[in-house]
Amino acid sequence: MTLATLLLVNSSDLISQPPPGCPANATNSVTTTFFVKGCEFSAQICWKCKVTSSPLWFTVLDVHPVNPPCSPIVSNEEALDSISFQLTSYAWLYVFCGSDIPNCPTSNPYQFSERRYNCFKKYQPSGSPLPPVRFFKCDDEAYCQKDYSACMLSPGNMQLYNVSPWYQVGTPDCDDTEPPNPAPGYDSDCWLKKPDCD
Repeated sequence: MTLATLLLVNSSDLISQPPPGCPANATNSVTTTFFVKGCEFSAQICWKCKVTSSPLWFTVLDVHPVNPPCSPIVSNEEALDSISFQLTSYAWLYVFCGSDIPNCPTSNPYQFSERRYNCFKKYQPSGSPLPPVRFFKCDDEAYCQKDYSACMLSPGNMQLYNVSPWYQVGTPDCDDTEPPNPAPGYDSDCWLKKPDCD
């Protein structure tokens, strides 16, 4: 997916319902692919813009390999970390809400947060051979959050600051025992996949 296509996705900021699969207060979403160590992963990116354009937050959901198996094997957690890092670039921050990053130093830097949800369901797609299990968020109210700010040192040279380490928001409302993989075409009970914010 090209940057121009992504910009078109962002053109409808005012919607009455969150994009399917996104948290309840998300305003925008795009599903696209990323390369991690040569392996192609699909991911749904959800975000919310505030009135002054810069995003309040973004999250990465439904990360799964496009053409498994991949060699060398890349875990979903490793893919998530890489995709999140790619999303904190100037190009993606512009895609999110179409706002410019202020020049450094500034008293009003571009501020945003990343969320990683705690509770997920496993879903086993059908197929032969059996595709990898996928994970879908099942509790909008509990997540780990990390805060950032950004400013431009020079054209094309953005400075990113970690404002906070990961911290917990809300209390997870899901079972802390990992369920077995479900039968093809079915999903599992809601499970505390991410019990801490390390």
